[in-house]
Amino acid sequence: MSTFSRRRFLQSTALLGAGALLSACGKEIVKETVIQEKVVTATTAPPTPKPVGVPLTMRVDPNPDLVAAAQAVAERYLEVDSSIEVNVTDEAQEGGWIAQMAAGICPDMFRIAINEGPTYGIQDLIWEVTEAAEAAGLIEKFIPNVWDYFKFKGQVWSLPHDANTLLLWSNPRMFEDAGVLDVLPPKNWDDMIKVCEAVVKKDPDPGKAVFGYSFPVTIAWSGFFFWFWLWRFGGDFVDYDTNELLFNSPEGVEAIEKIKYLCDMGYTPNFDDWQTPFYQGRSATEEYGSWGVFGDVAGPWNDYKATGRWEATYPRPEFVMSQQIELKPGVPNYSVYAGFSYSMPKEINKYPAESVKFLAYWLDSEEYLDQVLRTMHQIPVMDKPHPWLEHPALKPYVEQLAICKPLSYNPAFLQVSDQCLTPKVIEAKLGKMDAAKALQDAYDCGLPIMAEEGV
Repeated sequence: MSTFSRRRFLQSTALLGAGALLSACGKEIVKETVIQEKVVTATTAPPTPKPVGVPLTMRVDPNPDLVAAAQAVAERYLEVDSSIEVNVTDEAQEGGWIAQMAAGICPDMFRIAINEGPTYGIQDLIWEVTEAAEAAGLIEKFIPNVWDYFKFKGQVWSLPHDANTLLLWSNPRMFEDAGVLDVLPPKNWDDMIKVCEAVVKKDPDPGKAVFGYSFPVTIAWSGFFFWFWLWRFGGDFVDYDTNELLFNSPEGVEAIEKIKYLCDMGYTPNFDDWQTPFYQGRSATEEYGSWGVFGDVAGPWNDYKATGRWEATYPRPEFVMSQQIELKPGVPNYSVYAGFSYSMPKEINKYPAESVKFLAYWLDSEEYLDQVLRTMHQIPVMDKPHPWLEHPALKPYVEQLAICKPLSYNPAFLQVSDQCLTPKVIEAKLGKMDAAKALQDAYDCGLPIMAEEGV
């Protein structure tokens, strides 16, 4: 499994670089759409008469095991409500979801990224699901805080389904060789600096240098990583209630200056291929996502035979996964919640309450837990046990999900992040621009975009 190529997932879900949102798990491709936000009163699913023989379609990722598992649950659901006949499909249609909704060919239930729910919701294209989820007794069954990550101005437009986030990976061999096993894994900034001071070996050739802490600082993806750096210094990017830009702050300056320090000291690689040092055994730690576990770590998901990238001269060690380090005392060690959810198009799905009941049944099934882990390589959002989730490589991811902030779902801000903020932050991190000026320039660049979008 090529782990570095999976960075496409986060680039696309954050709408960085190309501005398109792509799924690493076979989701529909949605072209960038200029959206005018308007004030929409959430339309609660209307009371419906008892349906008789209602056919509903549920789109899943194209995997035969996933299709079979979901269809088995749908058939079992007939014992709960014989009037609801759910057909599971992995058939893709031409065009993005908006085009499919307009053409009337969109399935009744389809999986989207977290930021897409509010994007479609503010256009009044999909059902608001809070009341139906409450009626189904679903909300309290999620991992703590997950439901709140999906709220946009008090409304939830899609049901949480599967998640991923980012943690710290540590190479214990390098800790042992450097004599710093006492801080394995690092828990805060001081621990990380101790590790870097012990392991880093500078070299004019970046292909020979040894690093302490790897994460992207020079490519578009680094803008995404900067989100949870800013959060861990107590700052934020946008007020979701007022849509005011917030990133030109002292906390933003502090976050950039800390990253610049790591670059200046040679503690972190400041070149595009930031993961290569870790997989060559030349970086003690890296920040990386949950999907990497399924190839890079030996476990029940791969018959205890890791198949991911490893190019060091010594055997692959048992990587140590841990929550994000605390960067500033008293500020939570936030990571980013970048999950997926199910939504229901208004013009097509005439039974949203019944659909939510079925989705709640699916989410509560053993098949759901197994397939999210086994075939989707994601983390389930339900607060339910599964043997794999007790594995030391995955358990920290579940725990981190409760200490996250959501991937931004403000369409205008995603454009600001792509066009204005990320290029300036990269310049500042590399010492080409003063941090405060970089953030102010990005702020000034972003104001017209926010105004044009009517937010």
